[in-house]
Amino acid sequence: MNLRRWSRSLLAVGLLMAGFQSRAATAAPSPAGLSLSYLKTVDPQTCEWVRQPIPSGEPTTVFSFGAECIQSQVWWSPDGAEGLVFVTPDSQEAKPLLWRVALEAKVGKTVDLEGLPLKPVKGSERPRIERVGYDAQGRVIALVFLGREPRKGRDGKRFIHFEGNRYPIDADVVSAGLAVAYRLEGERWKRFEVKGSSSDEGVEHPGTDVLDAARALPSPWYGRGGTLPGREVTQAEAKALDAVAPGQNQSEKWMALPTPGGALFYRAARDLHDDSLYPATPVRWEQGGKPQPLEGMTAPDESTLSTRLQGDLLLMYLLGPETRSAYVYDTRSKKRLGFIDNATHPDFWPQAGKR
Repeated sequence: MNLRRWSRSLLAVGLLMAGFQSRAATAAPSPAGLSLSYLKTVDPQTCEWVRQPIPSGEPTTVFSFGAECIQSQVWWSPDGAEGLVFVTPDSQEAKPLLWRVALEAKVGKTVDLEGLPLKPVKGSERPRIERVGYDAQGRVIALVFLGREPRKGRDGKRFIHFEGNRYPIDADVVSAGLAVAYRLEGERWKRFEVKGSSSDEGVEHPGTDVLDAARALPSPWYGRGGTLPGREVTQAEAKALDAVAPGQNQSEKWMALPTPGGALFYRAARDLHDDSLYPATPVRWEQGGKPQPLEGMTAPDESTLSTRLQGDLLLMYLLGPETRSAYVYDTRSKKRLGFIDNATHPDFWPQAGKR
Protein backbone atom coordinates (compact mmCIF):
# COMPACT_ATOMS: atom_id res chain seq x y z
CA MET A 1 0.00 0.00 0.00
CA ASN A 2 1.18 3.42 -0.84
CA LEU A 3 0.68 5.44 2.38
CA ARG A 4 0.94 8.80 0.60
CA ARG A 5 -1.89 7.98 -1.79
CA TRP A 6 -3.96 6.48 1.01
CA SER A 7 -3.49 9.51 3.28
CA ARG A 8 -4.79 11.93 0.65
CA SER A 9 -8.08 10.07 0.53
CA LEU A 10 -8.41 10.14 4.33
CA LEU A 11 -7.55 13.75 5.17
CA ALA A 12 -11.12 14.73 4.31
CA VAL A 13 -12.61 12.21 6.74
CA GLY A 14 -14.35 14.03 9.60
CA LEU A 15 -13.12 13.38 13.13
CA LEU A 16 -15.48 11.12 15.05
CA MET A 17 -16.06 10.79 18.78
CA ALA A 18 -13.95 8.04 20.28
CA GLY A 19 -15.46 5.17 22.15
CA PHE A 20 -15.36 1.43 22.65
CA GLN A 21 -18.49 -0.69 22.80
CA SER A 22 -18.26 -4.34 23.76
CA ARG A 23 -20.70 -7.22 23.55
CA ALA A 24 -19.37 -8.84 26.69
CA ALA A 25 -22.77 -10.25 27.61
CA THR A 26 -23.21 -12.22 24.37
CA ALA A 27 -19.66 -12.50 23.06
CA ALA A 28 -17.93 -15.80 22.60
CA PRO A 29 -14.82 -16.29 24.75
CA SER A 30 -11.67 -14.70 23.33
CA PRO A 31 -8.03 -15.54 24.11
CA ALA A 32 -6.79 -14.20 27.42
CA GLY A 33 -4.85 -10.97 27.08
CA LEU A 34 -6.17 -10.18 23.60
CA SER A 35 -6.27 -6.49 22.73
CA LEU A 36 -6.26 -4.05 19.85
CA SER A 37 -3.81 -1.31 18.98
CA TYR A 38 -5.05 1.84 17.29
CA LEU A 39 -4.30 5.53 16.89
CA LYS A 40 -6.77 8.04 18.32
CA THR A 41 -7.06 11.64 17.19
CA VAL A 42 -7.17 14.02 20.17
CA ASP A 43 -6.97 17.20 18.09
CA PRO A 44 -5.64 17.96 14.57
CA GLN A 45 -2.02 17.88 15.78
CA THR A 46 -2.17 15.41 18.68
CA CYS A 47 -2.39 11.64 18.33
CA GLU A 48 -2.48 8.88 20.94
CA TRP A 49 -1.37 5.27 20.54
CA VAL A 50 -3.99 3.27 22.45
CA ARG A 51 -4.26 -0.34 23.62
CA GLN A 52 -7.83 -1.63 24.01
CA PRO A 53 -8.60 -5.01 25.65
CA ILE A 54 -11.10 -7.31 23.89
CA PRO A 55 -13.96 -7.92 24.46
CA SER A 56 -14.03 -5.44 27.34
CA GLY A 57 -11.79 -3.37 29.56
CA GLU A 58 -10.42 0.13 29.94
CA PRO A 59 -8.26 1.53 27.12
CA THR A 60 -4.68 2.52 27.92
CA THR A 61 -2.80 5.35 26.22
CA VAL A 62 0.65 3.98 25.42
CA PHE A 63 2.14 7.14 23.92
CA SER A 64 0.95 10.62 22.95
CA PHE A 65 2.72 12.60 20.23
CA GLY A 66 2.35 15.75 18.15
CA ALA A 67 1.29 14.66 14.69
CA GLU A 68 -1.74 13.65 12.65
CA CYS A 69 -2.77 10.04 13.25
CA ILE A 70 -3.42 9.43 9.57
CA GLN A 71 0.24 10.19 8.77
CA SER A 72 1.49 7.81 11.47
CA GLN A 73 2.30 4.11 11.78
CA VAL A 74 3.37 1.90 14.68
CA TRP A 75 5.46 -1.27 14.87
CA TRP A 76 6.53 -3.68 17.62
CA SER A 77 9.96 -5.09 18.42
CA PRO A 78 10.29 -8.91 18.23
CA ASP A 79 10.24 -9.23 22.04
CA GLY A 80 7.25 -6.90 22.40
CA ALA A 81 9.04 -4.63 24.86
CA GLU A 82 9.40 -1.68 22.52
CA GLY A 83 7.51 0.00 19.71
CA LEU A 84 8.19 2.48 16.94
CA VAL A 85 6.01 5.44 16.00
CA PHE A 86 6.79 6.80 12.55
CA VAL A 87 5.23 9.93 11.05
CA THR A 88 5.38 10.45 7.28
CA PRO A 89 5.58 14.13 6.29
CA ASP A 90 2.45 15.46 4.58
CA SER A 91 4.23 18.22 2.65
CA GLN A 92 7.61 19.02 1.06
CA GLU A 93 8.42 21.32 3.98
CA ALA A 94 7.58 18.87 6.76
CA LYS A 95 10.10 16.40 8.17
CA PRO A 96 9.58 12.74 9.10
CA LEU A 97 9.47 11.89 12.80
CA LEU A 98 10.41 8.69 14.61
CA TRP A 99 10.09 7.66 18.26
CA ARG A 100 11.13 4.52 20.14
CA VAL A 101 8.56 3.77 22.84
CA ALA A 102 9.20 1.66 25.94
CA LEU A 103 5.78 0.00 26.10
CA GLU A 104 5.77 -0.97 29.78
CA ALA A 105 6.98 2.45 30.96
CA LYS A 106 4.93 4.27 28.28
CA VAL A 107 7.85 6.59 27.54
CA GLY A 108 9.00 7.62 24.06
CA LYS A 109 12.39 8.83 22.89
CA THR A 110 12.95 10.75 19.66
CA VAL A 111 15.20 9.01 17.12
CA ASP A 112 17.57 11.35 15.29
CA LEU A 113 17.09 11.01 11.52
CA GLU A 114 19.83 13.47 10.53
CA GLY A 115 22.18 10.62 9.63
CA LEU A 116 19.89 9.55 6.78
CA PRO A 117 20.30 11.11 3.29
CA LEU A 118 17.05 13.08 3.34
CA LYS A 119 18.25 16.39 1.90
CA PRO A 120 16.88 17.08 -1.61
CA VAL A 121 19.14 16.97 -4.63
CA LYS A 122 18.58 19.55 -7.36
CA GLY A 123 16.55 18.16 -10.23
CA SER A 124 15.33 15.09 -8.29
CA GLU A 125 12.32 14.28 -6.16
CA ARG A 126 12.74 14.68 -2.42
CA PRO A 127 14.22 11.61 -0.65
CA ARG A 128 11.71 9.78 1.52
CA ILE A 129 11.65 7.14 4.23
CA GLU A 130 9.20 4.57 2.88
CA ARG A 131 9.27 2.07 5.73
CA VAL A 132 10.68 1.56 9.20
CA GLY A 133 10.64 -1.43 11.52
CA TYR A 134 12.75 -3.97 13.39
CA ASP A 135 14.88 -6.77 12.05
CA ALA A 136 14.89 -10.23 13.66
CA GLN A 137 17.52 -9.09 16.18
CA GLY A 138 15.38 -6.12 17.28
CA ARG A 139 17.48 -3.47 15.54
CA VAL A 140 15.72 -0.47 14.03
CA ILE A 141 15.69 -0.42 10.21
CA ALA A 142 14.82 2.44 7.84
CA LEU A 143 14.28 2.04 4.09
CA VAL A 144 14.91 5.20 2.07
CA PHE A 145 14.12 5.95 -1.58
CA LEU A 146 16.42 8.48 -3.26
CA GLY A 147 15.16 9.87 -6.55
CA ARG A 148 18.13 10.49 -8.85
CA GLU A 149 18.74 11.27 -12.51
CA PRO A 150 20.79 8.42 -14.05
CA ARG A 151 23.99 8.99 -15.98
CA LYS A 152 25.08 7.04 -19.03
CA GLY A 153 28.42 5.25 -19.13
CA ARG A 154 30.73 4.77 -22.10
CA ASP A 155 29.08 1.43 -22.75
CA GLY A 156 25.69 3.15 -23.07
CA LYS A 157 24.30 1.63 -19.89
CA ARG A 158 22.67 3.86 -17.29
CA PHE A 159 23.72 4.09 -13.65
CA ILE A 160 23.39 6.22 -10.52
CA HIS A 161 26.50 7.21 -8.59
CA PHE A 162 26.13 7.13 -4.81
CA GLU A 163 28.79 7.30 -2.10
CA GLY A 164 31.59 6.07 -4.36
CA ASN A 165 29.72 3.28 -6.15
CA ARG A 166 27.73 2.86 -9.36
CA TYR A 167 24.32 1.20 -9.34
CA PRO A 168 22.76 0.05 -12.64
CA ILE A 169 19.40 1.38 -13.81
CA ASP A 170 17.31 -0.44 -16.43
CA ALA A 171 16.91 1.32 -19.78
CA ASP A 172 13.08 1.44 -19.60
CA VAL A 173 12.92 3.11 -16.16
CA VAL A 174 11.47 6.64 -16.24
CA SER A 175 11.46 7.72 -12.57
CA ALA A 176 14.76 6.28 -11.43
CA GLY A 177 16.28 6.19 -7.99
CA LEU A 178 18.07 4.17 -5.36
CA ALA A 179 16.55 2.05 -2.62
CA VAL A 180 18.79 2.17 0.45
CA ALA A 181 18.50 0.22 3.72
CA TYR A 182 19.93 1.63 6.96
CA ARG A 183 20.34 0.03 10.38
CA LEU A 184 20.49 2.05 13.60
CA GLU A 185 23.63 1.03 15.48
CA GLY A 186 23.85 2.92 18.74
CA GLU A 187 23.04 6.50 17.76
CA ARG A 188 24.29 6.22 14.16
CA TRP A 189 22.63 5.02 10.97
CA LYS A 190 24.69 2.49 8.98
CA ARG A 191 23.94 1.69 5.35
CA PHE A 192 23.86 -2.06 4.57
CA GLU A 193 22.03 -2.49 1.24
CA VAL A 194 21.61 -0.42 -1.94
CA LYS A 195 19.82 -1.26 -5.21
CA GLY A 196 18.77 0.63 -8.29
CA SER A 197 15.01 1.10 -8.31
CA SER A 198 12.07 2.99 -9.77
CA SER A 199 8.93 4.80 -8.67
CA ASP A 200 7.22 4.17 -12.03
CA GLU A 201 3.57 3.08 -11.97
CA GLY A 202 3.01 -0.62 -12.53
CA VAL A 203 6.47 -1.95 -11.65
CA GLU A 204 6.47 -5.19 -9.65
CA HIS A 205 8.72 -3.93 -6.84
CA PRO A 206 8.53 -0.12 -6.68
CA GLY A 207 10.70 2.05 -4.46
CA THR A 208 12.27 0.24 -1.53
CA ASP A 209 10.24 -2.93 -2.13
CA VAL A 210 13.14 -4.09 -4.32
CA LEU A 211 15.40 -4.48 -1.26
CA ASP A 212 16.06 -7.81 0.44
CA ALA A 213 15.69 -5.94 3.74
CA ALA A 214 12.10 -5.05 2.81
CA ARG A 215 11.05 -8.70 3.06
CA ALA A 216 11.98 -8.76 6.73
CA LEU A 217 9.82 -5.76 7.61
CA PRO A 218 6.04 -5.90 8.04
CA SER A 219 3.89 -3.87 5.66
CA PRO A 220 0.71 -2.02 6.57
CA TRP A 221 -2.20 -4.42 6.07
CA TYR A 222 -4.84 -1.75 5.53
CA GLY A 223 -5.79 0.34 2.51
CA ARG A 224 -6.38 -0.14 -1.18
CA GLY A 225 -4.12 -1.76 -3.72
CA GLY A 226 -3.06 -5.25 -4.64
CA THR A 227 -5.06 -8.36 -5.46
CA LEU A 228 -8.59 -8.71 -4.15
CA PRO A 229 -8.55 -11.23 -1.27
CA GLY A 230 -10.64 -14.38 -1.54
CA ARG A 231 -12.56 -15.74 -4.52
CA GLU A 232 -15.32 -14.58 -6.82
CA VAL A 233 -18.73 -15.78 -5.71
CA THR A 234 -20.77 -18.34 -7.62
CA GLN A 235 -23.77 -17.30 -9.70
CA ALA A 236 -26.09 -18.65 -7.02
CA GLU A 237 -24.27 -16.70 -4.28
CA ALA A 238 -24.33 -13.52 -6.38
CA LYS A 239 -28.09 -13.87 -6.92
CA ALA A 240 -28.69 -14.32 -3.19
CA LEU A 241 -26.48 -11.34 -2.34
CA ASP A 242 -28.18 -9.09 -4.91
CA ALA A 243 -31.51 -10.00 -3.31
CA VAL A 244 -30.45 -8.88 0.20
CA ALA A 245 -28.34 -5.89 -0.95
CA PRO A 246 -30.02 -4.58 -4.12
CA GLY A 247 -29.00 -1.57 -6.19
CA GLN A 248 -25.30 -2.38 -6.50
CA ASN A 249 -23.19 -1.02 -9.36
CA GLN A 250 -23.18 -3.69 -12.08
CA SER A 251 -19.58 -2.88 -13.08
CA GLU A 252 -18.56 -4.18 -9.65
CA LYS A 253 -18.76 -7.70 -8.23
CA TRP A 254 -19.20 -9.80 -5.10
CA MET A 255 -16.25 -11.61 -3.52
CA ALA A 256 -15.96 -14.23 -0.76
CA LEU A 257 -13.19 -14.09 1.85
CA PRO A 258 -12.54 -17.44 3.58
CA THR A 259 -12.48 -17.42 7.40
CA PRO A 260 -12.36 -20.27 9.96
CA GLY A 261 -16.13 -19.94 10.43
CA GLY A 262 -17.12 -19.68 6.77
CA ALA A 263 -16.99 -17.04 4.06
CA LEU A 264 -17.35 -13.30 4.51
CA PHE A 265 -18.98 -11.80 1.42
CA TYR A 266 -17.94 -8.30 0.42
CA ARG A 267 -18.40 -5.98 -2.53
CA ALA A 268 -15.47 -5.24 -4.85
CA ALA A 269 -16.13 -1.54 -5.53
CA ARG A 270 -14.80 0.55 -8.40
CA ASP A 271 -12.09 3.16 -7.71
CA LEU A 272 -12.91 6.18 -9.86
CA HIS A 273 -9.27 7.31 -9.68
CA ASP A 274 -7.80 4.41 -11.65
CA ASP A 275 -10.78 2.11 -12.39
CA SER A 276 -9.37 -0.65 -10.17
CA LEU A 277 -11.47 -2.71 -7.75
CA TYR A 278 -11.05 -2.61 -3.98
CA PRO A 279 -12.75 -4.40 -1.05
CA ALA A 280 -15.75 -2.48 0.30
CA THR A 281 -19.08 -2.71 2.07
CA PRO A 282 -21.75 -4.03 2.08
CA VAL A 283 -20.61 -7.22 3.82
CA ARG A 284 -22.47 -10.40 4.75
CA TRP A 285 -21.68 -13.67 6.50
CA GLU A 286 -22.20 -16.98 4.76
CA GLN A 287 -24.38 -18.77 7.29
CA GLY A 288 -26.69 -21.70 6.71
CA GLY A 289 -26.13 -21.43 2.98
CA LYS A 290 -27.49 -17.87 2.94
CA PRO A 291 -25.98 -14.37 3.25
CA GLN A 292 -26.62 -12.93 6.70
CA PRO A 293 -25.99 -9.41 8.11
CA LEU A 294 -23.15 -8.79 10.54
CA GLU A 295 -24.13 -8.08 14.13
CA GLY A 296 -23.82 -4.38 14.89
CA MET A 297 -22.39 -3.43 11.47
CA THR A 298 -23.32 0.21 10.82
CA ALA A 299 -20.81 1.28 8.16
CA PRO A 300 -22.42 2.73 5.01
CA ASP A 301 -22.05 1.06 1.61
CA GLU A 302 -18.85 1.70 -0.36
CA SER A 303 -16.73 2.15 2.77
CA THR A 304 -13.25 0.82 2.06
CA LEU A 305 -12.76 -2.53 3.78
CA SER A 306 -9.49 -3.95 5.13
CA THR A 307 -9.48 -7.31 6.93
CA ARG A 308 -7.05 -9.16 9.18
CA LEU A 309 -7.46 -12.65 10.64
CA GLN A 310 -5.95 -13.87 13.90
CA GLY A 311 -7.09 -17.37 14.75
CA ASP A 312 -10.89 -17.36 14.73
CA LEU A 313 -11.05 -13.58 15.06
CA LEU A 314 -11.57 -11.13 12.20
CA LEU A 315 -10.53 -7.48 12.45
CA MET A 316 -12.26 -5.18 9.97
CA TYR A 317 -11.08 -1.61 9.31
CA LEU A 318 -13.71 0.50 7.54
CA LEU A 319 -13.02 3.91 6.02
CA GLY A 320 -15.21 6.38 4.22
CA PRO A 321 -16.58 9.93 4.28
CA GLU A 322 -18.74 9.05 7.30
CA THR A 323 -16.74 6.34 9.04
CA ARG A 324 -13.29 5.44 10.33
CA SER A 325 -13.89 2.46 12.55
CA ALA A 326 -12.68 -0.97 13.64
CA TYR A 327 -14.82 -4.06 14.25
CA VAL A 328 -13.76 -7.39 15.74
CA TYR A 329 -15.84 -10.53 15.13
CA ASP A 330 -15.63 -14.17 16.15
CA THR A 331 -15.91 -15.86 12.76
CA ARG A 332 -17.44 -19.04 14.21
CA SER A 333 -20.08 -17.61 16.55
CA LYS A 334 -20.52 -14.50 14.35
CA LYS A 335 -20.60 -12.38 17.51
CA ARG A 336 -19.21 -8.87 17.48
CA LEU A 337 -16.54 -8.66 20.18
CA GLY A 338 -15.70 -5.01 19.83
CA PHE A 339 -16.21 -1.75 17.97
CA ILE A 340 -13.98 1.34 18.05
CA ASP A 341 -14.92 4.65 16.49
CA ASN A 342 -12.30 7.21 15.50
CA ALA A 343 -9.82 4.34 15.10
CA THR A 344 -6.88 4.98 12.77
CA HIS A 345 -4.68 2.05 11.66
CA PRO A 346 -6.00 -0.59 14.07
CA ASP A 347 -4.25 -3.93 14.51
CA PHE A 348 -4.17 -6.86 16.88
CA TRP A 349 -1.72 -6.16 19.69
CA PRO A 350 0.91 -8.94 19.51
CA GLN A 351 0.49 -11.58 22.19
CA ALA A 352 3.47 -12.88 24.15
CA GLY A 353 5.05 -15.84 22.40
CA LYS A 354 3.05 -15.31 19.18
CA ARG A 355 5.10 -12.61 17.45
